[in-house]
Amino acid sequence: MVLDVADSIPARYIEDFGASLTLAALTTYMGSLSRAGWGIGEAQGKYFALFELAFITCKTVDDIVVDFTSFVDACNLTPDQRLRIVKHTQVASSGTSRESFVLAVGALEKQSDLELLCSLVAEGTTVEIRRNAAAALGQFCTRARDGGRLSITWEHSAILALSQGLEDHSVDNRGDVGSWVRKQSLHSLARIFATDSQTFQRLNERDDELAIRLLGQILCSTTEKIDRLRVAAGHMLEILLYEQRVEAADSRLCEGLEQLRRLVPAQPNDS
Repeated sequence: MVLDVADSIPARYIEDFGASLTLAALTTYMGSLSRAGWGIGEAQGKYFALFELAFITCKTVDDIVVDFTSFVDACNLTPDQRLRIVKHTQVASSGTSRESFVLAVGALEKQSDLELLCSLVAEGTTVEIRRNAAAALGQFCTRARDGGRLSITWEHSAILALSQGLEDHSVDNRGDVGSWVRKQSLHSLARIFATDSQTFQRLNERDDELAIRLLGQILCSTTEKIDRLRVAAGHMLEILLYEQRVEAADSRLCEGLEQLRRLVPAQPNDS
């Protein structure tokens, strides 16, 4: 059995100082099996526990999130397992474990999961939590849209939260750490807008003030001192100008977009 590979790993290998390497390898393996359509059956609970332990143990979890998402899609989570993921984000003490589970919430699908991520973008107790919440929010919305679950209300809530993320100017002894949240908010906004050319139109119809404010925030971001932030803002601005269809919008917005199109020509298609 293919699954015997995971079963044959001695327990101490996921408990000693090398546990993070073993768990990263196991979750990669489980993600591959999930994408290949291998049935896990009654072992689902055991392998969920491995992912849970990996989020607790491993310092870098970006790849684990990808494999966990595949696992969720293939095997589904029980209500108790979903609750365990959410509870891990609410541990009183901050730290890598809690921040990692915030990323995992992006693989879930309930309205309460969306609300949790939206609140954490603005109110997370550490900059890492706010950054990860912004990243997870982009994943959550993309998955919800692909699954036909992204309502106009959900979409508006996510954009509003990410707009708040663009206002994060936190500073500590590491410097402008709020820039991590601002950059990730731009990336997630790009994910949301790039998958549906009517997104900006819907936003303007529902909340024209937010639409105008968001355009202003993106323009401000193109003047940031940090190169990667300017690049992310430029990409988002290009999506708004040349991939979004905005009709019968607020006159201020229409005039602003038209002037920007004259100032910022469309980039030639490399293909």
